[in-house]
Amino acid sequence: MSQELLSGIKIIGLIVAVYVAYKLYKVTIYYLRHGFFHKKLKQMGLSVLETMDEMHILNTRRESVRVHSEILYNEVVICNLKGASNFEEAFFLKTLKELLEPVESPRYIIVNTNVFKKGFNVENFYPVPDVFGKNKKDAMLFHEQWKRFMGKSKLIFTRQPEGRRLLLKARLFHHTNELKNNVDDFTVWK
Repeated sequence: MSQELLSGIKIIGLIVAVYVAYKLYKVTIYYLRHGFFHKKLKQMGLSVLETMDEMHILNTRRESVRVHSEILYNEVVICNLKGASNFEEAFFLKTLKELLEPVESPRYIIVNTNVFKKGFNVENFYPVPDVFGKNKKDAMLFHEQWKRFMGKSKLIFTRQPEGRRLLLKARLFHHTNELKNNVDDFTVWK
C-alpha cells in the first residue's frame, strides 16, 4: 500500500510541477512583452514629448514640461503632461493613444526586441503615430527619440512586401490582443 501511495504522490507532484512551470513560463513571457507598464508608458511619453519639441509642435519651453505617469487603484496607469498648454497635452495624449491602440495600417511600425526576448520569440510592435509617420524624415526623428528612451528597435516601412508581412504579424501579436479594452482616455480635473 505504501508503494501505491508513494506512486500517487509522485504523479500528483509531477502534475503540480508541470502546472507551475507552465504558469511561470506565461508570466515570464508576459513580463518580457510588457515589463512594468507604468515605467514603459513614461518612456513612450518622453519619446513623444521630445519629438514634439524637435518638430516645434511644443510651444511651451521644454524645461517647464514633464511627463507624469503613475499607477492608480486597480492597476490603472495614467500618463499626462505637466506644465504644457491644453492643446499640447491633448496632442500628446492623442499621439500616445495611437501608440497603444491596436495596429491597423500605419505607414511605419517600430519593432522592439533584444537577444533575450528573441530567445523566447517575443517582439513588441508599435505603430508610429500618424503625425510622426507622414514622411520618412519625421518617422526617423521619432524613431531616434524612441531608441533613446525605449532601447534598441527597428523602424519598418509598411508599404513594401517585408513591411506588409511584419504589419500582419503586428496585428496578430499586438499587446491589446492579450489585454482587451486596455486603452481608454478620459479627462481628470485635479
